Amino acid sequence: MTTVGYGDFVPRTAGGYIIVSILTLVSALFVAMPVGIIGHEFTLCWQGRDQVLCITRARRALLKWGYTAQDVRALFEYVDADRDACLDMAEFLELFRQMRIGLSLETTLQLFCVFDDDQSGQIDYTEFMRHVFPQDTAEADMARRVRKIRKSSQKVTDALAALENSRGVGRSNGALSPASDGDS
Repeated sequence: MTTVGYGDFVPRTAGGYIIVSILTLVSALFVAMPVGIIGHEFTLCWQGRDQVLCITRARRALLKWGYTAQDVRALFEYVDADRDACLDMAEFLELFRQMRIGLSLETTLQLFCVFDDDQSGQIDYTEFMRHVFPQDTAEADMARRVRKIRKSSQKVTDALAALENSRGVGRSNGALSPASDGDS
């Protein structure tokens, strides 16, 4: 909209200059907004990159030294000095010191901040596992849901059986069934 070259139209009146000036500003803003949005998203992704690298480094170190999800649970409970099922910063640092997996203090502190999803200053076991062993966490969640569905399904089956039994008892006492009401 702001180019001037051979064959372009140019304003000749004061009104034309005002309209062209407004269109020039609007077109500049129209281009600037997407560039700003893209730049902001890029910055967010770059910041998230550090977190992903930190988590990946911790996961690799744990796997390298042979720690499994069950081992981490036992260690988690072992370093939980106040037995509140959560690790504060000191307990978290002690956990990684005890595991001797070679992460620096700075990386461990960064991990604590990344793992503390609810910003409570403490990390519970599920927060920790969701980041370090996401596959195991997803499988455990799925198994828990399947057990819950089976239990619910069994309750529904039992309720339907009880309903059928109560209907059968009612029929044997001379009560009419819904199908026979219209026939009489």
